[in-house]
Amino acid sequence: MTTLTLGPLAQIARTVRDIKESEAWYGATLGLPHLYTFGSLAFFDCGGTRLMLSAQEKPAPESILYLRVADVGTAYDLLRSRGIEFMDAPHLIHRHADGTEEWMAHFNNEPFLGSLQDEVFIEIKVNLRKKAAYDRLVGQIEGLDPGKRKILIVLVGESDDGLVGRLKDKYPTDDDVDDSNVGIVIIR
Repeated sequence: MTTLTLGPLAQIARTVRDIKESEAWYGATLGLPHLYTFGSLAFFDCGGTRLMLSAQEKPAPESILYLRVADVGTAYDLLRSRGIEFMDAPHLIHRHADGTEEWMAHFNNEPFLGSLQDEVFIEIKVNLRKKAAYDRLVGQIEGLDPGKRKILIVLVGESDDGLVGRLKDKYPTDDDVDDSNVGIVIIR
């Protein structure tokens, strides 16, 4: 049997309403290096991964792009000076056993997106088996403010039934709950 080894992520595709406006936002405002544009497609370098923007009349719901920076505080200040509005200030989301810290700040004013109610944020968790992973997932979901945003939680692989039950209790998605902004999909 042949073994397949996947390499690093090569490209991310996103749909936008207006390619010129989005070129300006991703290039000048966000600061991603522009690679090339042809027709209704524009390409940027996102730290070695190519970002492809494709213009469509009705952009599809997208997943969140998490961009790594050397210093989140400096990046926060610089992007705010360029007119980007943040939903929150940089905050610690996780401290690893070795002391490494993960900090995050969410922004959401891409010119081609509709109102916050039209967006669907997708959180994917592989092998939800430990309480620490559950706690991190809940922290990420709460950071997105499920009272205001639609969130799809996708659990992939082996998941502890007890943790899945706790997640379903915390974010009920029954048909009886009309105002639920959270959906849960389990793929085993």
